[in-house]
Amino acid sequence: MDASTMMGQNGISSATNYIKTAFAKLTVGQAEKYQTRLGVIRYASSVELVADLNATSSEDLEDLEIETLNETDTNLDG
Repeated sequence: MDASTMMGQNGISSATNYIKTAFAKLTVGQAEKYQTRLGVIRYASSVELVADLNATSSEDLEDLEIETLNETDTNLDG
């Protein structure tokens, strides 16, 4: 997710809420009975792993909070 200052905190909150809503009815996890995995990376000039594809569960999704990185550039190569 783009977390640069161009997105602004309102834009990031809106995108975070979209992720929560889109995945709310799915069971997210890594066990065999779970078919959905979720990974989230936030980026601006730097890149940061927010939700690991191999460790995120439905419960983690409820607590997902993403804030701006206070960086103006967008690193698409990260």
